Amino acid sequence: MQASIENYVEELLKLITRGELPFAPTKQNRKSHNFVHIARFLAAAQVVHDMQVKQTSCKKRDLYYRFPRLFESQLCSNRTLENLAVVFQCHPTRMGVHGSERGVVVGHLSFQFGNETIECVPLVPRMIPSTAHEITSFTSCASFLLIVEKDTVFQRLIDTEFTLRHRCVLVTGKGYPCFATRSFLFKFHACLPSIPLLILTDANPHGLEIASVYKFGSSIEGEERIFQLPALTWLGLKLSEVDLTSRAVLEMTATDRAKISTLQKCPLLPFDWKQELEFMEKCGKKCDIEYLSSENPTGIRELIEDKLVLLRCSQL
Repeated sequence: MQASIENYVEELLKLITRGELPFAPTKQNRKSHNFVHIARFLAAAQVVHDMQVKQTSCKKRDLYYRFPRLFESQLCSNRTLENLAVVFQCHPTRMGVHGSERGVVVGHLSFQFGNETIECVPLVPRMIPSTAHEITSFTSCASFLLIVEKDTVFQRLIDTEFTLRHRCVLVTGKGYPCFATRSFLFKFHACLPSIPLLILTDANPHGLEIASVYKFGSSIEGEERIFQLPALTWLGLKLSEVDLTSRAVLEMTATDRAKISTLQKCPLLPFDWKQELEFMEKCGKKCDIEYLSSENPTGIRELIEDKLVLLRCSQL
């Protein structure tokens, strides 16, 4: 990593001296716009290079605060970091830049993190470490691991004592999963491949997109493809199983339809997933799990339990 940064910066400087600017300019302030991008890129590369030499790390927020006038906003520094990751085909975490902890786990599980053994319990959520790739081993007596798209659904399952009624592990990435959450799940499955992996999402295109990221990896950075979970089973929620006259069913938006079009082009998407997308598109409807269970506090738990029974029957 250290040598590749040095080599790339050297080539970048050669391009600049020849007037061959590598970033696309805007219509206004073309030259200054390019040099600002270059300055931001080199600043981020400098931080990463220094950390590689010193074998240290930092948070994404720290990168912004080192050069607040240059980056102007956290979003700007994040985008620069993403550009750096694409150039070096290496996720920011591998470069020593970690995001804030977002993923959460609860249930029958323990894992070895450095010199410490982390014990999880059925009703007390624990944050997944931002450096989850450093976990060395897992131990679990769970009968399955369930990934839950939304934190609200995750919390409701804990409140209704789902992990006490079922010997399982629950994980949520609170929406689109971060690198640490996917790394955690990949290592879990590598250590305990006999424990089934399941996922529960909303019955909408965004939910299926999130499920596809967990199952097939992200297309943004090539390296993230290594965190695929091909054994992952999508439990639903499926719109085809919902009463379309329910108040929980909402109208699809133009953004939803655009996402359906994008997902349908994915060659890896399972046939039954594509069928659900076609059904959504035909009906023009979608459904969020929280709304579906708003009148019944234990509705989500009962929904999953029904699906688990059907899944077990189909495997007999």
